[in-house]
Amino acid sequence: MGLFGKKAEPSGEAPLETYKVVYKGGFASLPKAKSGEIKFLLMAEEFQLEPTIGSKSFWNLVRIPYAAVNDLQFVVRPV
Repeated sequence: MGLFGKKAEPSGEAPLETYKVVYKGGFASLPKAKSGEIKFLLMAEEFQLEPTIGSKSFWNLVRIPYAAVNDLQFVVRPV
């Protein structure tokens, strides 16, 4: 808590948008799909893929600067 009982300001940069995603495979060190949610954060200068309680056993924070991205596709999986 901050001064006079007000909440303290967050110490880091706030995401512009947050999505919940599921890992479907692709990394050489983690080739198969895993269950557990990963937070996909749109920051001012980069994408961040951040583990949650369900994914922290297999996922580490990944930062991808926008300058390093050539193509991006969002795909919705029908249920």
